[in-house]
Amino acid sequence: MDGTIHLARLLQMIAIIIILIVVFAGIAITVLSARAGIAMHSEAIELLHLIGASDSYIGREFVKQALKFSILGGIVGFAIAIITVCAGGLIYYGSLINALPELELQPLQWTMLFCLPLAAALIAGVTAHFTVIKSLRK
Repeated sequence: MDGTIHLARLLQMIAIIIILIVVFAGIAITVLSARAGIAMHSEAIELLHLIGASDSYIGREFVKQALKFSILGGIVGFAIAIITVCAGGLIYYGSLINALPELELQPLQWTMLFCLPLAAALIAGVTAHFTVIKSLRK
């Protein structure tokens, strides 16, 4: 029994590390795409500055783009997660041998799963905002 608890804690730590890696990769991708967007549209940004556009206005446009893509990616990821959970339930209930642990999510877990795309969008929006504002001030 003691070995099972250690294995469960090890798997939990591995899951946390994977989540952190995914979050940091998402932040890195957002930073790189925002910088690439600024570099690609530098002439248009200069023109916008000449006609009086503020850095915050230009930054909002980049944030809107980052939010659009992150929400779209979050929805696709959420759909894949739902399919995975449902498939796991079908495999469990369809098996004759109950060797697999039951895969059933509690309401709090469903809520957390639903909030993941929103959290990803928030992280992408904040990251894009700070990246764009910092780049425009240079």
